[in-house]
Formats: sequence, structure tokens, C-alpha cells
Amino acid sequence: MFLLLLSLVVSVLCQESYDDRIEKTEKGPPIATTTVLRIISMEGEEVHVSCPIEGHPTPIIEWSKDGNIIDHTWTRLKASKKVLRIRNVEVEDTGVLVCRGINGFGTKSVRVEIIVKGKDESGDVDDSKTVKPVFTQDTKKLQSFYKKLPGDSFSLHCESLGVPPPKLSWLHNKVPVSESSVLDIGSLRESDSGIYTCLASNSAGQSARQFSLTVESPRVDLPVVSSLSNLTVKPGASADLRCEVSSRLTPDIQWLKRTSQTAYSIMIGDMMLVSAGETSSLVRSGEETYTSTLTIEQVGEEDAGQFVCLATNTAGGFNYKSTDLTVLGGTKEDKPISLVMYLVIGLSSLVLILLVIIFICLIRSRHKYIREFESNSTLIYQTINPSVYKQPSDQYTDMTSVHLKSPASVYKQRPGLQSTNIYDVPYSTTQYTPIHRSDTNFNSSSFRTPVNS
Repeated sequence: MFLLLLSLVVSVLCQESYDDRIEKTEKGPPIATTTVLRIISMEGEEVHVSCPIEGHPTPIIEWSKDGNIIDHTWTRLKASKKVLRIRNVEVEDTGVLVCRGINGFGTKSVRVEIIVKGKDESGDVDDSKTVKPVFTQDTKKLQSFYKKLPGDSFSLHCESLGVPPPKLSWLHNKVPVSESSVLDIGSLRESDSGIYTCLASNSAGQSARQFSLTVESPRVDLPVVSSLSNLTVKPGASADLRCEVSSRLTPDIQWLKRTSQTAYSIMIGDMMLVSAGETSSLVRSGEETYTSTLTIEQVGEEDAGQFVCLATNTAGGFNYKSTDLTVLGGTKEDKPISLVMYLVIGLSSLVLILLVIIFICLIRSRHKYIREFESNSTLIYQTINPSVYKQPSDQYTDMTSVHLKSPASVYKQRPGLQSTNIYDVPYSTTQYTPIHRSDTNFNSSSFRTPVNS
């Protein structure tokens, strides 16, 4: 009987040992013994934190703080497998760490809250003691003053650590408005302005963090547009039009171009304007200064004109300034044509000048020929019967100076008298014989006619 009982006990123990081995060798995702781990330390101490995650296969442990992976580049925080070592902890180290275990079957994360007390704080740091709430560094870094417009949304997240875990609530002008860690207002009104307090409390005490919120109705805050400079560029070049705007509120800057067409997008004053394109960029160049640049690539003659920089803001204010873009006439393809035109005009002018000179020379030559012809063709007549002419004096008359101007039709010849010389003196039976100066026997004295007594 004794042997039977002994064998039964041994078989049960062997079965339990076998089940344990089977259970340990089963593969699966990492397992955490706790989801939140709290570490309390004094300033200047060295802290060792072991990640409470196990598994089969053995998981890879990864440490992070504020979303940043802790690796070999960190100086005071060093991770070695499951253990994180922090040398000379500081009050600023108060916060939340995360250790995550990873294997081929899944992941598991554990929140590690580290609370560091300053040297001036009294009390034991034993985990069994209570710890007054302490705000995390993320909460401490939040800005303290906010300014919003009616209708905007507003949200704040407050985080605090302590033992026991603190309870968070929000107060508006000392009046409770929320019992959670997040303050969320969907649509603000002017009555929402005031002091908001994040209150963290537990059995050890309480801590508060205040925020100021101002909600103002929109005022007409006109943006100021600096004067724009006119721009002149060559065809094919790039044109940059810059507009500088000063505004308390972030402005919306548009570039418009003046047009004469009836289809326009906006009208300012007497200007019909259309959008100048979407290639403009807005850069904040100062605290309340913004610069917008409109870039036009490969400028052509059709890009020339008047451009307008229009600035608006959420307060309903607007302002604008205009500038002129001038494109120098002609493109690169037109230059050879212009050169040919210049050559044609120059050659035509030269030919015209030569023709005028030739014409003047011909006129001068013709006049000279006529004068020579008249000089050589002068007829000098010798009278046969000098009684025809009655001279008023006893002097001789020099006939070489006589020039017959009347045509032969003026003088009628006598009937029956035939003459080959059309310049015969009328009403005279005396026939005059023309003598040319070119005759070799020419003698001017022989042509003097004595006056009849």
C-alpha cells in the first residue's frame, strides 16, 4: 500500500514537471508581467530599470523616451538588453519611458514612469511611500499664453506623475470645467477667455499648471503692402516679382494681372484682374513680415503688363499694390530679320542717293549743251541793200549783237519770193545771206552797215 501511494506521488510530480517544460517551450508573442512600472529616485543617483517583458523566442528589448529611440549616442542613458541605466538622474528626467519587446510573434510595450525628487525635497523615496504629483517635461514646455479668434478650436493636454497616480482636472477662472487630462473646446466664444488651470492631485498633495486664453472678435487689421518696383527683362529671361507684406495675422497673398477682357476673376477700382498663376511662394521673413515671390520662366512679350499684389487676412482686411513688367521688344528669332531690314534700307538709301546725283549731273550737262548750242548757232546776217534800214545816226551799227527773237511766221515774205532762210527781213526785196562765226573769212568789220545819208 505504501509503495502504491509513493508511485502515485512520483507520477504526479513527473507529470507536472513535464507540463512545465512543455509550457516553457511553447512559442508566442512577448508577455509583460505589468503594464505600468513606477520608479522613484533622488536627484544625483544612478537608476537601473529592468524591462518586465519575457517570451519565447526571447524578445529584443527597445527603449524610447518622448518618441526617440535610446541608442549608443545617448550619454547619461545607456540601454543593455533588458536593463536601462541612467547616471546622475536629474529632476528634468521625470517623465515617461517605454520599453518594447519584439519577437517573430508580436510586440509588447510597458510604460515606465520615472519620478525624480530634488535634493531640497524631504521624505523617503521608498516605493511604498506616496509621491506628490509632478508634471512631465512635455506639459512644462507648453506655452502659457494663447490668443484665438471666435469660432476657432482650442485643445490642451496635461500630464502628471505621482504615487498614487494623480487625478487630473481643468478649471476655468477657478470653476471646474473638465475631469480629464485633455481640455478640448470645439468653437470658441469671447466668454471662453480667461485663466485655465490644470490641477493634478493625489493623497500626497496637488500641483497646478496655468494657461491664459484670450478670445477676441475680429478687427479690421489692414495688411501693409510695401511699394513694388517696376521690372524690365529681356525675352527668354526669368522674371521675379516680389511683394513684402506686414500683418499681425498671417496674410493670404495673391498675384493678379490686369486684363481688358470681359471675363475677369476680380475687380479692384477700375482694374479688371485675372489670376497670374500658381507659381508664387510665401515666406515669413520677420515676426510680422511676409514675402511673396511670383516667378515667370521664359518671359515673352505676352507676359508684359501690370501685375497686382493683393494681400488679405482673416480679420477681413485687404490691401494691394501694382507693378509693371516690361519686356524688351523683339525675340531672339527676330534679330536676324531686323538686321536684313536694316541692310535693305541702307542699300536702298545708297541707290537713291546715287540716282539723285546722276540726275543732277544730267541736268547740268544738258544746260551746258544748250548754252554751247545757242552760242555756236547764232546767225549773223549781212545786208545786201542797207537802204532798207534807216538809222537814226551817222554811226555804224554793230550787227553782231543783233539777236532775232521773232519766229519767221511773224514776218510775211512777199508773194512770189522764195527764200530758204526763214529769218529773212520782211517787206524787203533784199536777201540776206547768213554767215556763221565758224567761217574762215569772218571779219567783224565787214558786217558794219553804213547809215544812209
